[in-house]
Amino acid sequence: MDMQQVNNELKELHLEQRRLIIDYEKHEVSEEIYIKTKKDLEDSIREHTKLKIALMEEQQKKHDKTREEQQEDLDEQVKNIRNLSGAKLGRPFEKKSYRTLIVTELKKDNQNLDKVLNTINELKPGRDKTKTKTQIKRVIYDFKKNIAPESKSFIWNRKKFKLVRHNE
Repeated sequence: MDMQQVNNELKELHLEQRRLIIDYEKHEVSEEIYIKTKKDLEDSIREHTKLKIALMEEQQKKHDKTREEQQEDLDEQVKNIRNLSGAKLGRPFEKKSYRTLIVTELKKDNQNLDKVLNTINELKPGRDKTKTKTQIKRVIYDFKKNIAPESKSFIWNRKKFKLVRHNE
């Protein structure tokens, strides 16, 4: 049974109930028949209402499932775009860029953010420490979410505070 059919039957039952009330008020129907028929109609209306609610819940589940699938597809597309834009289509990183220095330092056993920050400032001084610290956090985030181009080879190990190869 589909939703339209249930709606039509429910409307018919309500119309029948109204007709019964009108007939009873005009004294065309006896009180016994009125009470019995009214009870039967109310039971039918209750059953159809429950059926309608069940159908609506089923439709909502289908809609939610479709929406989840669409969101997964969208997330996959976004991830693919990020992977393409992050790799810059084969363009190598500069050897002395802050990002390259950060990734190199995160591969070593530094054990905290401040040690990495100090090492970066020694290797390439002249930049604001808060900016460098933010970039370090962003690089770590990229590795956690597998957005970084190097994340194919390395993963972030939070306990050791370093980048480790996938097979380690």
